[in-house]
Amino acid sequence: MGRSNPGLRLAIVVGAWVLVSALGSVLSQDPRTAGIGQAVSYAYIAFCVYTWFATPITRFLLSRRYPWLKDAHV
Repeated sequence: MGRSNPGLRLAIVVGAWVLVSALGSVLSQDPRTAGIGQAVSYAYIAFCVYTWFATPITRFLLSRRYPWLKDAHV
């Protein structure tokens, strides 16, 4: 996501949102599958948050595990 242009990033996020919304509405009609639809929605939210904050999260996790990489360009 970080290497693509802003238009493509927006298209991916909006397209995934449309898919998740459609899947959630289909799955929420049956009480047996309502939990799966909710889990898919939460996974989509986590995906979006991670794509926005991937670089800082990765740098933080790597600096905790490998302190000598503080100045590395990840």
